[in-house]
Amino acid sequence: MPETLNFNIGGQSPYLPTVSVEQNIAMINQQVAQLNAIKEKLSGGVSPVEGGMKLWEQIDKEIDSLTDEQKVLLSKDEDYIKYDTALQKLVQNALVDSVKNKVANSKEGKVILEKQLLNIKDKKSAIIKESNKEIELFKRFQTAVQINPNLTYNEFINSIKQ
Repeated sequence: MPETLNFNIGGQSPYLPTVSVEQNIAMINQQVAQLNAIKEKLSGGVSPVEGGMKLWEQIDKEIDSLTDEQKVLLSKDEDYIKYDTALQKLVQNALVDSVKNKVANSKEGKVILEKQLLNIKDKKSAIIKESNKEIELFKRFQTAVQINPNLTYNEFINSIKQ
């Protein structure tokens, strides 16, 4: 016997709850609101992307409002230099992170990365040995300073070289 197919032409589907379209839209809107509330709670009120971009925009606005002479003065401020340098490092790290995969998966990038890894492995023990030597030298200097508090590090180094 052939399989019979049932078509629902008009009316409510037996597979959907029996609610009106308006009630469906209201329930969906309520669920979206709940998800947005959870998202806002997790992000601390403002999405990190929005909050971060607003900060960049505020910084740009403040700097743009300065004259060239004022910008020169700002660029000489120690705190400004400290924060600007830290931001530049973060941006550079983010840019590097965003392309690492592409570089590692390219033929040339893979070759250079492999060479760099070998270089680091080859020189790592010598670098550690040199670092430990410098630490030991500084410890000897600390001991010498206890005996002679007026001794400078340069004087100590010169006395060892003799």
